[in-house]
Amino acid sequence: MVIMSEFSAVPSGTGQGQQKPLRVGFYDVERTLGKGNFAVVKLARHRVTKTQVRARVGGD
Repeated sequence: MVIMSEFSAVPSGTGQGQQKPLRVGFYDVERTLGKGNFAVVKLARHRVTKTQVRARVGGD
């Protein structure tokens, strides 16, 4: 099992951290769509085709 944070901080010249989406394979995880008792559903976008997909994270 791999556990990753959804976003990683990216240093910027202004001193404020910008948020960079998590990359999983060819997909950029953009945001959370919903949460349940057993899983979280995330919105992801394919980096090449720009197709949006829903990804279920966690649970059985």
